[in-house]
Amino acid sequence: MTTPPPAPFALARYREGDSVRLGLVAGDRIRPLGETELGAASVNGFLAAPDWSRLQKLAEQTDAAWRPLDEVTLTAPVEPRQVLQAGANYRTHVVQLIMAGLTKGGESELSPDEVRAKAEKIMDARAASGRPFIFLGLAQCVVGDDAPLELPSYSDTHDWELGSPW
Repeated sequence: MTTPPPAPFALARYREGDSVRLGLVAGDRIRPLGETELGAASVNGFLAAPDWSRLQKLAEQTDAAWRPLDEVTLTAPVEPRQVLQAGANYRTHVVQLIMAGLTKGGESELSPDEVRAKAEKIMDARAASGRPFIFLGLAQCVVGDDAPLELPSYSDTHDWELGSPW
């Protein structure tokens, strides 16, 4: 897989009327990207075998296909089929999740320090075994900043990532 060049341009998805289009952003401008310009049928297809030099050449063009970026509404940057997340790089967060599971319903007889120690031991044993914690994300839950984020009323705690702007 090739490494993209430093960020003189970016792929983006944006609204145009009632549809969402793929675009190429360079500076303060955007142009639509069709299958011919992208060199693939979809973003996923492009990312499977990226040709960054193709996009760099487009980003350097000054033709009439460009429009001001502030004239469009950006939406969710990707349209994933599935989202698989590994918690191995987020030790503190995974420890907090384990702690929440160990104290669910307030039924733990352990002190907060004992719960943390037990959670850390579980996390460290899992990491030492080479088996990461895996989380599934729902693709239909990926939204852009143009969609309201509704949190379920039945839950008392929500992870901070729910409001993350990516």
